[in-house]
Amino acid sequence: MKKFLKYTFALAAVTLSLSACTNEEDDIFDGTAADRLNETTAETARILASKPNGWVLQMFTTEREPGYTFLCDFSSNGSVKIAGNHKWIGDSYQEETSLYQMIADNGPGLSFSTYNQVFHILATPEDIGETNLDEQGYGHKGDYEFILMDVTEDRILLKGKKWGQKAVLTPMPADVDWQQYLADLKAEQSGLFSPRIPQFEMVTPQGVYTITHPDYGYFYIVAPGGDMIAETDYVPFVVSPGEFMLWKPYTGKDGEISVENFAIADDGVLRCTDAGAEDVYIQ
Repeated sequence: MKKFLKYTFALAAVTLSLSACTNEEDDIFDGTAADRLNETTAETARILASKPNGWVLQMFTTEREPGYTFLCDFSSNGSVKIAGNHKWIGDSYQEETSLYQMIADNGPGLSFSTYNQVFHILATPEDIGETNLDEQGYGHKGDYEFILMDVTEDRILLKGKKWGQKAVLTPMPADVDWQQYLADLKAEQSGLFSPRIPQFEMVTPQGVYTITHPDYGYFYIVAPGGDMIAETDYVPFVVSPGEFMLWKPYTGKDGEISVENFAIADDGVLRCTDAGAEDVYIQ
C-alpha cells in the first residue's frame, strides 16, 4: 500500500492533464488521474479512522515557537476529536470535536475544515500579543490544511498547504489515557531540558555546537567558532516518549552535518538516530 500511495502522490499533481492525451498514452495507467486521486483520498480516510485510540499529531509553525503535539481521533463520519495542552489554551488539557475532510486540489490532502478552539488558534491570523513583533495577518503561521506526502498504516507525513511546515501523524498507543499522555510529554521535556541547565553541547565529528534555551521548546544553536549574537540558528523540536524530532534536518553552518531525530540511548545520552549520524550526540 505504501508503494501504491507514493506512486499516486507523484502522479496526482502532474497527470491531471493526461485526459487530453492520446488513447495510447492513457492505456499506460489503470483508470484516470481523477480515479487514482479519489482512491488515494478514500484509502487515507480509511486509515485515519482505523485507529482505536486515534493519532498523535506533531506539527511545527515558526522557528521561534516549539513544536506542538495534538491527539486526534478521526471518525468515518467526518468528525475528529482533537486534544491538546499547549500554552495558547492555558497549558491545560482541552479537547473539542469538529469536522475534517479529505481534499483533492492538485493532489490529495487533509483539511481540518471547521473551527476547533484547541487546534485552529495556531492558524488564526491575529497578533500573538506576547512578542515585540506585529503578527497581524498571519499569527502563529499554523496550517489547518495539509498535503499528503507519504501514507502508511503507521505513519502519515504531511506538509502545511499555506506555510509549508512539516506535520507527522503516528498511531496513539492503545489503552493510553489522552490527558495523561500529554501531561507525561510535558514532564519528559522538562526532564530532558531543564531550565536549571542553561547550556548543552551537540558533539559532532566536525566540532562541538553550543545549544542554549532548550526549555523554550526550540534550540538556540551556534556552530563551532560561531558568534552567539550574530550566528544563532533557531531550531524548534517536539518530544515523543524517549525521543525528539527537529522541525527539519539541521545542517550546521555550511551543510557539514544533517541531523533530525534523537533518542535516549542505553547510556543515557541523547544520540542522533538518523542513518550516518549516529556519532552525533547531545550532552
